[in-house]
Amino acid sequence: MLCDQPDGLLYKINLTRQQLQDETSINVKTLNRTISQLKEEGFISLEKGKICYYKENYKKAVTWLQEARRR
Repeated sequence: MLCDQPDGLLYKINLTRQQLQDETSINVKTLNRTISQLKEEGFISLEKGKICYYKENYKKAVTWLQEARRR
């Protein structure tokens, strides 16, 4: 399982979608769409509904999100 790798380079966000919405003030529909796009781009994966990402993809994902906001 992807999120269970103990290499220290993989991170798992242990928040529900509702908790993410509360933390970011982004509505759930937009949050779900963004998560789907990040997954399609290969920046994140989902394991049992939790978001997993490699440390090396974090900055790439942030840059991608910033560029997407400008469009």
